[in-house]
Amino acid sequence: MVAEQTMGSVEIDATPQEIMAVITDFEAYPEWADGVKETEVLKADGRGRGQEVRFAVSSLGLSDDILFRYTYAAASTGCSWTLVEARNVKALEGSYELAGTGPTEVTYHLTLEPSIPLPGIVKRQIEKRMLKAALHGLKRRVEGG
Repeated sequence: MVAEQTMGSVEIDATPQEIMAVITDFEAYPEWADGVKETEVLKADGRGRGQEVRFAVSSLGLSDDILFRYTYAAASTGCSWTLVEARNVKALEGSYELAGTGPTEVTYHLTLEPSIPLPGIVKRQIEKRMLKAALHGLKRRVEGG
């Protein structure tokens, strides 16, 4: 069975380069990304962007250490990540896609498969919360609000 993808978009009053600077500043995620308690870049690419990043997260009463592998689109148009390792999820991948030159439309894609079976409605609530936290947190951080 293939996991369903959740997606959403928000317009951010900034250039793609300004937005990508926030997205790739993994050390600052605990300051703006809901549920992220700590981050650590374990491996960076030739441009200094995180390729393997560990996140300590806590949300809805669950805590986990999650390791992601990141890849980047050309010309600051986004990035994607795939799960390398976690305790509470079998699959977790997503992406930010940026379109425009400022204001920029940011689309967030998320696919989540928990390691324990959850009713569909609970899984969708978790996905929607992650989606909202990612987009609205990013917008506030980039626009300074």
